[in-house]
Amino acid sequence: MSGAHPTPGPAARSNRADVRNPMLKLPEVRNEFDALPPEARAALVTMLRVVSRLCRENAVHAYKTRKPPMFTYWQGLAVNTRHLALAGRTTAKKTRGS
Repeated sequence: MSGAHPTPGPAARSNRADVRNPMLKLPEVRNEFDALPPEARAALVTMLRVVSRLCRENAVHAYKTRKPPMFTYWQGLAVNTRHLALAGRTTAKKTRGS
């Protein structure tokens, strides 16, 4: 029976930045980051990274206390803030490289 359904191998993932980070698909996000002065953008990226780390810590605590809805909330918030932070770094690299 176990041979009837072979386990699929690892799926290939795209290396395109806008596929790996959905925030980069939003023109509003790119435009707002591009409009910021470099020092403000750096401060915002740092703040978003801190928020993401704290959200992950809250997610771990919710997991340990067996609160799945709160775990999901905090984990999702952590992912979104990290994506925003990475979007800020990506737009900064493009601005410097141009």
